[in-house]
Amino acid sequence: MGRDFFLVKGCAVKNELGHEHLQELVVIPHLLEVAKKNGWPDDHVVERTVLTPAGERQVTDTLGELRQEANKLFDYAIVCRNCSGNFRQGKAGGCFGRLSYPIPGVADDLLLAAVRVCTAEFWEQPASMLVRHVLERRVAGRASRELRSRGYFERRWAPVHRWGGFLFGHRISIDQVWEVLIINGMTATTAAGVWPFLDLVSQITLGEVKTDLPPELRRACLRDPSMQGLWDLFRATVASARTGCSLLTWG
Repeated sequence: MGRDFFLVKGCAVKNELGHEHLQELVVIPHLLEVAKKNGWPDDHVVERTVLTPAGERQVTDTLGELRQEANKLFDYAIVCRNCSGNFRQGKAGGCFGRLSYPIPGVADDLLLAAVRVCTAEFWEQPASMLVRHVLERRVAGRASRELRSRGYFERRWAPVHRWGGFLFGHRISIDQVWEVLIINGMTATTAAGVWPFLDLVSQITLGEVKTDLPPELRRACLRDPSMQGLWDLFRATVASARTGCSLLTWG
């Protein structure tokens, strides 16, 4: 269960290989890593599901065939490394990514820590634009809650932050934040303040901004393999804002 995304930026690699073929090639190195850990031979058959904008497609290959396909990416490594649309740290085909579900619970804690920083600094923090966007636009978070109820999140319930006192206080659920970030935030990256908010999230994870997030949770955000797709999506969102290229998702 996952969600694919890519930055819409024209390049020679997409022109030569084709959009869907490049998308398939990008995930092969991960499959080969799994095969190496399990000691599978070259004639081992791998059945996989390829996500496309038109829907799912079943593909069957041997590991030997997958290795031959993966070699095609190496021919474009230099081109991809220098592309402004590459959000996967210079990797070949770095304009594509995949968010795997369920989203880990530590990600909820990380966003909660960022929201607390935003509200503690009385809206002076640039990242507070996202919190203001949620409150002023009355983002309900219904879509996120629906996904959570269907197992797309590790935790069944989203944490809630309250501030400002009993009579004139505010309340925000992390599901409202997720709704902006991964559901409707792609079309309003600048207006919703997604870019500075994600920058704050990164600073918290690296320990550059002090919060009440325990050190072990910060380390988990960096090391947990299930967080990698989420970090790629965050980087892709920022790259979209910087380059002006659209970020498309499906799955």
